Parts: sequence; structure tokens; C-alpha cells
Amino acid sequence: MGNGYGFKCKRCNREYEVLLGCGKRFSEEYQQTIEEVKRFKYGVKWRNLVKNRKNINIDVEYDLYQCECGYWKVKRNLSIFEPIDETNITTSEEYPLVTRWERKEGKYRLVAENKHKCRRCRKPMHVIKEEDIDKLPCPRCGELNESETFIRWD
Repeated sequence: MGNGYGFKCKRCNREYEVLLGCGKRFSEEYQQTIEEVKRFKYGVKWRNLVKNRKNINIDVEYDLYQCECGYWKVKRNLSIFEPIDETNITTSEEYPLVTRWERKEGKYRLVAENKHKCRRCRKPMHVIKEEDIDKLPCPRCGELNESETFIRWD
């Protein structure tokens, strides 16, 4: 399940949206991401972490990232987690599918945080918390706009 926010620019009338989380394709997207990591799509470090650790989990949910220059983008989180106590693992899967809710229960620890970089200025981008998405600049003209619609998507 994910949450979506719709915006319409007051200056240029462009409509844009932000879809966060992960819908019913979560399992498919998770497996696809694991395969992409194995093929070095996200670099050698991520590939080696996946190859050299047992029971790791990758966060494939979508977050909103924003740079100090104002540029923003919705991207997969891609941070890597591992269980704190491997004796509690109840699955035989090599890369167990674990949701954010399960990680919040304190059974997993962060191994590596993916640092997204701005494609405009190459500075680090930061996750915008969902409760702070009430205003977002228009990707075309930069006008700050308020969210007009909210949806739950799956």
C-alpha cells in the first residue's frame, strides 16, 4: 500500500504527483531489485553487501528525495538491512521479503544507507518525511504549491 499526493501549479498549471511506498507489486519489485543489485546496477558496494551477507533485506519502497537546490525526485530507498538476531529468522529464503513495518519492530538494523545525489548539482538529496509533503515546488517553474489531492494506492 502506498500514499499519493497530487499537485497543480498555481503559476503554470502543470499537474504533478508523488506516489510513495509500494503497491501490490511489492514482491515483484523486491525480486527485480535483488537481481539488479546482483548485476551491479547499484554499484560494487551494494553487490558485495548482497553477496557477502545472509538474510539481508533491501528497502524497495519509494520515498521523496529533495536537494537543497530545490530539485526533487521520487526514488526507491535501496537501503540495506540485516536481522539483529539471525536465530529469529523463520524463512529459508536467501533474501527475505521484509516490510518497513516489520523493520520498525526493532528486529533489523541498518547496514548501508543509499545516498541519492541530485542530478542537477550532484549534492546529496534528503528524504522528505511524508508528514512534510504538504508543499512541493513545481518541477517546471519552481512555484511552491500545496497538495490538492490525497490517495491510497495499491
